[in-house]
Amino acid sequence: MVSATIKSGTIAYILNNNTFGVYKMAGNKKIIESRSEKTFAIDTRAASPMFIDSLVVMPMLDGKLIVVNIADAQSAKVVYISSEKIFNNVIHLSRTQNTMVAATPQRIITLGNEGQQEYRTNISEVMVDGSKIYLLSKNGKIILLNYNLKVLATAKHEFAHYSAGAAFGGRVYALDQQGSLVVMNSKLTKQKVYDLGEVEEPAFITGKKLYKDGKIIDLSKLGYE
Repeated sequence: MVSATIKSGTIAYILNNNTFGVYKMAGNKKIIESRSEKTFAIDTRAASPMFIDSLVVMPMLDGKLIVVNIADAQSAKVVYISSEKIFNNVIHLSRTQNTMVAATPQRIITLGNEGQQEYRTNISEVMVDGSKIYLLSKNGKIILLNYNLKVLATAKHEFAHYSAGAAFGGRVYALDQQGSLVVMNSKLTKQKVYDLGEVEEPAFITGKKLYKDGKIIDLSKLGYE
């Protein structure tokens, strides 16, 4: 299993052969299961399914979203994000009010009242904080966009290869694989760099905590001045 989400006794899941399904724990019943296109290689990051009322949004391994109505398993809508042959799985899926944000390693889209918008770059991480979207790119850039995916600001850190990131409370956090943690203000105009030591094991951020090599770091205590 690549990813799964549970809500009110219903499990939505994605398998490593690009099969998606919905399972009801009550009654041990499989409501939906179907396989999308074959994939040959995927990025290690994978988004989890998202429930929206009676709908489930499935972030597939072949660069698309499949929107399924649990009440009508025969109807499904497909949203294409990108069509790369390899490393094209959906790595980010979130929703703020009426806008959905989804990304593959090469492209990010928003779906909202103004339709579908897109922006292309090589993406390491996607962070959403209120009305702001931040991208950590594979060429060392931190990019600030609005929900129309218009670039509002950028910050470049030479030779940076980001392994984890977060945005909350008016601050942006980006951890480089060499152990430099960059903390910036929301407009990307101020910054402070903390040396945490080289990242030896996969690091990740949950809530306001950074988990790195067996240590837990409270990001909310780190400022940019």
